[in-house]
Amino acid sequence: MLNALTRLARSPLKKEITIVHTDPDRLAADARKLSSARVIFGFVSPTCDMARVHRTLSEAAPEATLMLSLSAGTLLSQTDQPLYLSAESQSIVLQGWHNDLVDSLHVVRVPLHCEDIKSGQPRLSLDERVTRIRQEVERIRVPFEMDHTDTVAITLVDGLSNSENFLMRAIYDSRRFPIMFVGGSSGGPLDFSYTCLADRQGVFENHALIGFVKLKKPYRYSVFGI
Repeated sequence: MLNALTRLARSPLKKEITIVHTDPDRLAADARKLSSARVIFGFVSPTCDMARVHRTLSEAAPEATLMLSLSAGTLLSQTDQPLYLSAESQSIVLQGWHNDLVDSLHVVRVPLHCEDIKSGQPRLSLDERVTRIRQEVERIRVPFEMDHTDTVAITLVDGLSNSENFLMRAIYDSRRFPIMFVGGSSGGPLDFSYTCLADRQGVFENHALIGFVKLKKPYRYSVFGI
């Protein structure tokens, strides 16, 4: 997510974004580094208890918005750590975006109507599924002006929903969001037995979690660095 953020002065994003790599034993202490974050993005190994991670971050950063996802392995660019951390590791990677970077923020859950898919007995047709998700998308009311140069939609999707394409078609069909949607799907154990997401309200599944983030000047968002 960091690579697409640029500042006119081209300076490193040191005070604006805090990156923490931790594990369940160190989480409570390390989470204090994120106490002033506006929003915390978290990628959590399936060997960790997501409910405990959510509770700990909620207590350590009571004012922060949370967007958390189980992950089947993570990439970490800190020089003193391995680049790749497997799903079996007790790994928690967190990004805290601070008020110096974030101007406005709005996070929503979008129901994916995927319960029939997960049961192994799909009942909805493609068009019916897209229509239901589009109706959910059309209920979203972002309380600030969106511009593709300074606003991005960070999108996390239930990775067992098989609904990523349905969601994006519904978003495009709604013609309501003139910005980029970036993100991916939640992971989990390699036997595909479960996955989950979490926001400030708690841990959940069968939804997408979308964070509309408007950056403060002089920051901007672009797909390619300029």
